[in-house]
Amino acid sequence: MNYKNFNNYQLSFINYQLLIIIFLSLLLNSCGDNPPVDYQSQNFVEAYLIVDKPITGVNLMLTQSVTDSFNYANSFIRNADVFIKYNGITLKLVIDPTGDKGYYYPDTSLLVLPETIYNLEIRLKSGIVITATDTTPARFKWIAEPPDTLDYPLDSIHFSNGTDTIVRWSASNHNYPYILRTKCLDTMQYGKYINGDTTEKNRRCYRPHPNMASPNYTELTAWGIIPNYETGILWTGFKWYGLYDITVQSPDLAYLQWMVQYMRQSQYNPLLGNIKNGIGTFSSASQISKTVFIKKNIP
Repeated sequence: MNYKNFNNYQLSFINYQLLIIIFLSLLLNSCGDNPPVDYQSQNFVEAYLIVDKPITGVNLMLTQSVTDSFNYANSFIRNADVFIKYNGITLKLVIDPTGDKGYYYPDTSLLVLPETIYNLEIRLKSGIVITATDTTPARFKWIAEPPDTLDYPLDSIHFSNGTDTIVRWSASNHNYPYILRTKCLDTMQYGKYINGDTTEKNRRCYRPHPNMASPNYTELTAWGIIPNYETGILWTGFKWYGLYDITVQSPDLAYLQWMVQYMRQSQYNPLLGNIKNGIGTFSSASQISKTVFIKKNIP
């Protein structure tokens, strides 16, 4: 190796050592740094008014960072003053000291009115006042309601996902899509709802829900958007046999915007909320429901 090449090699080695020293210094210094953005909790409201139902489930919570352990009941803010105002009437809601019931009005004989402006006012101990306004939809009714009993599926060999049974309802006073909800009311018992009250147990529908790894596999409720006044019974809405609640909801715009986000893996867009000085929703819907029994076509 000549002298010139030796010097070049020596300089390269020194530069390499300097790079290592700089990298280690940056690494050690960064270990004590704070996160680039500290998480800021927000006041979160989730409140629904259902026409002809009591005022319940006005949830006021504090959001938590995804890096913290989460306890749903512990996230509730329980010391706020919460009011519902309508038609010159002011109701003060109460909350249980524990649990996840949310704020509610104790007199369950007082029901939500249709086509009425409701105002929500929440006064926090910090002095923050959270408000929202909502107008409830009109009532509507079944035209062709679901039958008391449904055989599922009608043909287990040639499986159908469609229109074995059609249900219809009257038009509401808006142009928004409707929301269809199916909810299993008892995943354990089956025979007790059949004439004779047998001890036969309930079980899951094997088709079309075979994916046990799906995050929705154990959900009791399924949701769908219906853009008109009728629909076929969609068998994908049933995960168990047995007793079910089938509900059609006529939402206001705020409720529709919230439920679309809720049904799409709980993604949230603050621009689609209607809460002032907070995030979330204060919205309403009218609804019709029918309890049906989903009968096994095979044991």
